[in-house]
Amino acid sequence: VPISLTRRSWNVPVTVMGLPAPRTTGYASLLWAWLTREWPRARRLARLIRDYEFHRQDELVQKWIKGQFAFAGRDDAAVLERCQRALFQKIIDPDNGLRALLSKQQSKTFKTLPQYGNEVIEGKLRDASQWPAHLRLRPVHLFGIGHISAYHTRILRWLSARLPLRIYHLNPLVSRLDAAACARGDGLVEGSFDDTRPADTLLKAWTPAGAASFSRMKELLAPSPHGKPMRVEILPARTPQAARTVLQRVQNDLLQPRENPPRLAQDASLQIVCCPGVFREVETAQQSILHNLLQDPQLKQNEIAVLVADMALYRPVIQSVFGRDMLQPGSGRRINSPLSYVLRDGGAAGVSVLGQALLAMFDAAMEGFPRTRVLDVLSNPCFVARLRVDAEQPANWLNWTEQLAVYHGWDRQDKKDSGYSDSRLYSWRLALQRLRLGRIMDTSANTPGAGQPRYREVVPYSDLTSSDSAQLDAFCRAVEELLPRLLDLKNQPADGAAWARRIQELADDFLAVPEDRAGERGVQAGLQQALELLKSFDAASGGKTRVTLPLIREFIAAHLEELGSGGSAGAYGGVTVAALQSARPLPYKIIYVLGLGEGLFPAPEVASPFDLRERRPQPGDIRSSDAQRLQFLVPLQLVEKALAGFRASDHVG
Repeated sequence: VPISLTRRSWNVPVTVMGLPAPRTTGYASLLWAWLTREWPRARRLARLIRDYEFHRQDELVQKWIKGQFAFAGRDDAAVLERCQRALFQKIIDPDNGLRALLSKQQSKTFKTLPQYGNEVIEGKLRDASQWPAHLRLRPVHLFGIGHISAYHTRILRWLSARLPLRIYHLNPLVSRLDAAACARGDGLVEGSFDDTRPADTLLKAWTPAGAASFSRMKELLAPSPHGKPMRVEILPARTPQAARTVLQRVQNDLLQPRENPPRLAQDASLQIVCCPGVFREVETAQQSILHNLLQDPQLKQNEIAVLVADMALYRPVIQSVFGRDMLQPGSGRRINSPLSYVLRDGGAAGVSVLGQALLAMFDAAMEGFPRTRVLDVLSNPCFVARLRVDAEQPANWLNWTEQLAVYHGWDRQDKKDSGYSDSRLYSWRLALQRLRLGRIMDTSANTPGAGQPRYREVVPYSDLTSSDSAQLDAFCRAVEELLPRLLDLKNQPADGAAWARRIQELADDFLAVPEDRAGERGVQAGLQQALELLKSFDAASGGKTRVTLPLIREFIAAHLEELGSGGSAGAYGGVTVAALQSARPLPYKIIYVLGLGEGLFPAPEVASPFDLRERRPQPGDIRSSDAQRLQFLVPLQLVEKALAGFRASDHVG
């Protein structure tokens, strides 16, 4: 639930959806920048409370529920905890809390996963002994378990006492466990590192997160009232083959280090490439992919992966480079790129054309309809599909707006309200009047010295493309119908239900999913779910709060990021493009890792002044930089033929 704090940090009471309705002035962009900081802050607070439920269930959450505090005294941590507990109570209060209000409005019981799990463990819900026999006897296999929290440990212990449970944990440090001790049931006994071995030096520096994961896993092996202790079974790794490449040698040393292995000649199986900038980095990877596909006819595009350290930075560059046309060798003709790619971890706000269109509409309204923002909407494939016009027409519309000197504002009154001069010059409405007059008036002067023809001080405009009445009518109708609607959205705050209705009508009237972008239907369905959630805000605020467009824009953008791209940026089965942090442990033949430059990998640690976990660290806590280093070892171990790491640098020599 988005919650906005007052301007003074952590002052109570909390205002639910309580952003002030801004007065539109010439400084609207600065005011918008101030407003958009509220939504990210609310999202961070919501995620922080969620993390407390998983990682500090006993230390913080349960104490807050009982009215207790974890931090005593009057230091900064104690003051911060009191403020956060007040916020937490505002959510969970059984009578007037946000959760209770939502439950009453929708006739549903809202619970977080940890809350539901606690009720199951405490016997408040049906116990596992009442489950059907076929559920209690069927083995449950959990794959992909990485770092788990203290709460997950409790749940897994409880389940292991009631179900045949097998947990599969992928960790590069498994090769350093004492296999004999594990077989005896002594638990996870880690061996020591030999600093004289290069592989041990690598693991020691890059696997603190793996050691922290083992510390949590050890809790599953200890006696507990929640269930029987579990046992450890080390699954055999793939049999190391004779290393013929440098990559195979590194993989073998990570699995089973050998004493003084023979030295191998340098090859191209493991590469580190330094490029002068992000664009050249992506272009080099693209050309290398094409080269490998030409050299190996058996290699398929879906056997290649591109992993990115910072998806937000690299996503638009990848879309630009991988999607651009190419020159056909010999003929010099431009052809479509032979590469198709699947963007796995791109949020819909940056990948989905439907999401981009909706956000572009909001941005155009909030920024006073600048030419670039409005043309972003008019040229969007979803907007073009709804108008049922040719995809080439927006290029003519761009030329018209440049020739007509359109810069900002719908009309004279809109410019005045936005703090500009009381004039209709450079506005969209004046441009449309000039275009339509150009259809019925002669735009050339018949009498020397008489000046250009005009009607009520409006000078007509025409060119060769504006003589197409169908194209001119489509452009004028699109602008005349869209901009006044967006102007009403900017000037009229409303409650959540009204906003949901207005956005739905806006999307229905101006956007349609193109036939060649079927994946956008998933984004369309996700947006409808977000609009349903928007209606619930009225219950949280008692129906008294009127929400403004900037906050709605941030709400939609946040949900688009969580939706994902709704499919691929190209054809299915192409090159996989994914974030390094969430890469699936799949055995690709060739992997490219982009963004290994300083400051990008690992990303710098950013200490949160609000996070109480940092005031009292516990065993099993993992720093984000350590987690990223551990994640890099996964593709290094699984890739079959070649791995290339790229970094962008301003100093290449």
